Amino acid sequence: MGSLHAYKKGNVIMVPLRVTANFLNFKVQLGDKKGTVVLDNGLVKTTLTIGTDNYYVQSSHAIGMSAPTKLGAAPTTVKGNVYVPVKIYNILFSNPKTVNVTQQTITIHTPQEENVQIPNPLVEFKTLQAAEKSVGFATYAPSILTNEYKQDLIQVISNSIVEVFYSNGKDTNRYRVAEGSEDISGNYEIYSQVSKKDIHGTDITIKENNNVVNQAAWTQNNKSYSLFLESGVSVQTLEKILKQLSV
Repeated sequence: MGSLHAYKKGNVIMVPLRVTANFLNFKVQLGDKKGTVVLDNGLVKTTLTIGTDNYYVQSSHAIGMSAPTKLGAAPTTVKGNVYVPVKIYNILFSNPKTVNVTQQTITIHTPQEENVQIPNPLVEFKTLQAAEKSVGFATYAPSILTNEYKQDLIQVISNSIVEVFYSNGKDTNRYRVAEGSEDISGNYEIYSQVSKKDIHGTDITIKENNNVVNQAAWTQNNKSYSLFLESGVSVQTLEKILKQLSV
């Protein structure tokens, strides 16, 4: 899957969590327990568990929650992005008819009696310069990473995050840049090692499994950066990549 689009898992339509949740004004963040993600819009909230088909809603301010419901598919991670059944929003908005899905459009009917349509919050660009002009900031994304991975896809998420895919024909690495300091990785996988390392004078949050780095995140000059490495690299190779990204 080269970019973030809905797909079908059996008979269940799966959508990228962060993009759709943010579009509907839900804050998305890691839960207290490993493998969990919390959605909260100030009125209602829920906790999702990766790999567990179990969904509910509760008030953001009061005690009590709805009965757990199964939707036929558990939250899952695809290339570092969490996907959920689109009908999770039926539960969060307490209306079994909240979501209407056609081939091209997801329409979500909110409690305010408005129809919110999400045709695709992703816009692809032919050049990095065009994407940077769209959001109004530079990304420092080179055309090639480590002399092996070439720019494969350039897109802007929700008019605020520039995402550049690098591919060697087999594996894909994903680089994101946005203004601010929030976590923009969209990656909720659980890693055995999470640490911070000073690289080239910048604190880098590194996530590893068996000493192989798959995720790096940092903030610099009022921007947030995220790098997802599908096959993983050594810390030494990460340092070389970050130097290419002007870190």
